[in-house]
Amino acid sequence: MDRTHISFRLHTDIYVKLRKEAEEKHISMSDIVSQGIRRYVDWDLPAERFGQVSVPRPVIKLLYEKLDEDEAREVGRKQGEAMAEFVTFYYKSASLEKYLDLLDLQSIPSQIAYEHTFNGKTHTVILRHNRGLRTSQSLGETLRVMMNTIGRLATIKETDEQVLVTTDKL
Repeated sequence: MDRTHISFRLHTDIYVKLRKEAEEKHISMSDIVSQGIRRYVDWDLPAERFGQVSVPRPVIKLLYEKLDEDEAREVGRKQGEAMAEFVTFYYKSASLEKYLDLLDLQSIPSQIAYEHTFNGKTHTVILRHNRGLRTSQSLGETLRVMMNTIGRLATIKETDEQVLVTTDKL
C-alpha cells in the first residue's frame, strides 16, 4: 500500500499515550496513527452518516440474553440487511472482500475479536465475543444474510463464545 509523508501537531498527552502504545505493541507510532485515521475515515465517518451507534458490551449482552432464539435470529437478519445496505452505500458494491473489510473495521467499536484466514482454498472467519449463545445466533444470522446477498455458500457454526464461518474460494 502506498504511503504519503505528512506532518501535523499533537497535544503532548496524546503523543505520550501513542508512544507508550507503540512500545507495548512493538509497532511504529506511524502505524498506530494510520490505523486510527483509517478507522475514522473508513468506519466512524460513514457509520455516523448511516446511523450506527455504539452500545456498551454489558448492555448488548443483557439485551441478547432476554431474547429467545427466533428473536435473536431476527435481530441478526435485520443487522445483516443493514450491513449489506451499508456495504453497498459505502463501497458501491458488495463482495466477500468488502464484507471482510467491514467486519474488520467494525470489530474495534463492537469489541468483537475478528480473525480471517485464507489457505488458498477456504476462507475462515472467527468472531469471538464472549456474550453468550443468543449473540452467536444473531451474528450467525447476520453473516448468513451477508453471504446470501453475494451468492456465497457458507458453513456457520455458533457456540456460546464465538461464530465460525467457512466459505470456499470461488
